[in-house]
Amino acid sequence: MKLKPTKQNHGFTIIEIMIVLAIAGLIMAIVFLAVPALRRSANNTQRKNDAANILALVNEYASNQGGAIPTEICYTAGPPSTVSVGGGASCPASNAVSTNVSGQITTVNIAATVPATLPTLNTSTLWIFGTATCSNANTVAAGSSSRSVAAYYGIEPATVNLCQGS
Repeated sequence: MKLKPTKQNHGFTIIEIMIVLAIAGLIMAIVFLAVPALRRSANNTQRKNDAANILALVNEYASNQGGAIPTEICYTAGPPSTVSVGGGASCPASNAVSTNVSGQITTVNIAATVPATLPTLNTSTLWIFGTATCSNANTVAAGSSSRSVAAYYGIEPATVNLCQGS
């Protein structure tokens, strides 16, 4: 008796294909949700570093000028962006200290004292206040020393404010 050869199927079943597609879709969803959070975290880290660098420049300038904070902070768009701290129009090189920043902060403002109402912040604006301290990480207050300087800026989500003091 001769056996009839059987036909063998070498393809995938529809169930196997559906399982593979479901797993691939799950991986894509996880990546799609994780990337914006990672980008936001990286941008916030750059903002914190930029604010610290600019605050250090203001302190260096104040040390060189007998405690006086600068009247002007110049920002040159990059990348890398350049921040110069000086005492006159357009931050002349002979009277300025400079550093490169990432460009996460695009506007730098300076005030001699803390205003009665703090400015509304966004993620691209940095405020430098003279005679100021950080009463906590989110609030800047008038300081007791004329040599104290605080940086006040926003991070993402844009409703969160941060303060760094010197």
